[in-house]
Amino acid sequence: MNNLLKLTKTSIIYKCNKGTAILLVILILTSLLVVSLGISEILQRSLQVAKISGRAQPAYLAAESATERILWEARKNNEDNITIGGAGAVTFSPDIIFSDANTSLSATATDEGVYRIVIITGTYYDAQRKIRVRYKRYD
Repeated sequence: MNNLLKLTKTSIIYKCNKGTAILLVILILTSLLVVSLGISEILQRSLQVAKISGRAQPAYLAAESATERILWEARKNNEDNITIGGAGAVTFSPDIIFSDANTSLSATATDEGVYRIVIITGTYYDAQRKIRVRYKRYD
């Protein structure tokens, strides 16, 4: 009788815990899925930032080199009419200085008293960087 009682208690406990294992497995798998989706989202965003950062540097460097050239031309020629480029040079005004399939470089100038303000925009793919320069005009 005592053995029967023990067997009955064990079988009752076993019957009560029968679905617990499957619930634990589902909870663990769901947790792993949520964590992996979160990590993949973070990785995807960091890859996008790295892509944009990689494209921003050439855009900035193009704008910076055009800025140096504009300032050099202004000092060299002592005039406001600055020409950029070689054989097909363009006179400095709101014009495109350089353009190809993936890169463009443009500049705009405004006068503010004795100063000239130049905004140079470098674009590389979808990244765009602007540099604003203010210098005293030669009169």
